[in-house]
Amino acid sequence: QAGDAIVSGIVRVAGREYEALDGRMVDIDDHVDLARLADEVTIDGPEIVALRDGHLQRPVETPTPLSGAASPESAIRDGGTYLVTGAFGGVGFTIAEHLARDRGANLALLSRDPIPAGAERERWVLTHGRDDPTSRRLRRLARLESYGTKVEVVVGDTTDAASMATAVDETRNRLGVLEGAIHAAGVMNDQLLALATDEDFERVIEPKLTGARTLADQLERAGADVLVLIGSTSAIVAPAGQAAYVGVNAALDQMAGMHGNLRVLTIDFGLWAIEGMATDAARHARLGVADQSRFDHPVFDTLATGRDGSTVLAGRLDAEHHWVVDEHRTDDGATPVLPGTGHLELMATAARAAGVDEPSLRDVMLLEPIVVPDGTSVPVRVTVSPEPDRRITVEQDDGRDWQTCSEARLE
Repeated sequence: QAGDAIVSGIVRVAGREYEALDGRMVDIDDHVDLARLADEVTIDGPEIVALRDGHLQRPVETPTPLSGAASPESAIRDGGTYLVTGAFGGVGFTIAEHLARDRGANLALLSRDPIPAGAERERWVLTHGRDDPTSRRLRRLARLESYGTKVEVVVGDTTDAASMATAVDETRNRLGVLEGAIHAAGVMNDQLLALATDEDFERVIEPKLTGARTLADQLERAGADVLVLIGSTSAIVAPAGQAAYVGVNAALDQMAGMHGNLRVLTIDFGLWAIEGMATDAARHARLGVADQSRFDHPVFDTLATGRDGSTVLAGRLDAEHHWVVDEHRTDDGATPVLPGTGHLELMATAARAAGVDEPSLRDVMLLEPIVVPDGTSVPVRVTVSPEPDRRITVEQDDGRDWQTCSEARLE
C-alpha cells in the first residue's frame, strides 16, 4: 500500500534529527515469522527492508537513463486536454505553460476558490498588490491564455472525492475528452518530530497523497490515459525537519505503475531555481519572520510577526502597477522613485496593521531613495518594533540584503 511508505519519512528523518536515535522500517507480508521480525528490528542494518516469504529484501536505487518510451513526455498527447492541480503555484504553472506553449494542450486549472472573471480581473489587479495571491493567479492565467489553446478554471478540492468528481466532469463538459492530469498541488510544513502534531502531518499528506489517490480514481473512471505526480527528491535525501514531506513523497513514488488502464508516473524534482514550495519557503525565511498571513493592500501582500514580536508588512513596488512611483521620477524623467510621502504612507499602513489606529510619526529620517526601474519590481518591507521602543523601518531588498531606506519613531 502506497500509504505505508509514509512511515519511511519518520524512520529516515529521526536519525538525522537525533543522533542517538536509530529507526528501522520492516515491510512485512502475511507470512511473517515473528522471531525473524524481532531479529530484523533489533540488529543493525539498512533503514528500510522488507520480509517476503521469510527472505530479506533491501531497496536498490539504480540510475537509468530515460529512453523515448520511458519519458513522461511520451505519455502527453499534442493537443490533448489535461487537468493541472497546483497550476497557480510555481512548479505547476511552469509545467502548465510547457503543455500549452510547446504541446498545444488544452488546460483545466484546478482552484480551491473561484477567481475573478471578465472585467473584474483588471479591477482586481489595479486595487490589490502585485504579489497578492489572486493577482498572481490572474497574471498566470492571462499568460497561459496567450498561447492560444483553451484554458478553463475549475473549482475543486483534491482532498474531497465528490468535489474532484465534479471538477473532472466539468472539465470534460467544457473541453471534451480528458487525456490525463498533472498533480502538482502540495504543502510544505517543516517541523521537528518532537514538535510535530497529527495536524502537521495531515496538512502535508492530505493535498499530496489523498489528492493523488482521488485523482487516480476519478481519471480511471473518466477513461484517461495518464496521471503525472510531481514528487520531490526529499524522498531520497530525507532532510531533517521534513518527516511528513519525505514520507508523503515516498508514497507518491510507490503509486507509480498501472492503475487499471491508467498509467501513473511519479517525477521527483529537486529545488527549482525560481519556482516551487521550497523556493517560497526560502524567500519567506529571508523575511526573518515566525509566521505570516495574507494582507490586502495595493503594495503589501504579507502580514507577518517577526521573531522578536515585531509586526512586518512585505510586498513589492513596480512602476507598471503603482502610480505613486510611476508618476514620481528623477529630473530626467527616466527613473521612477518612491517619494517621501510614499515612505510615510507605507509607515502609517504598517502602524495601523500593528494595532495603532491613529499613528503619529516622529523623528522621520529619509536615508536612501527606493528606486524602481521600469520593468522591474522591488521587494519592500516595513517593520514596526514591539513596545516600549516602537520604531518603524522601511527597507528594500537589493538582492544581497535588506537596505534601510527610512525610519521613524511611532507615538
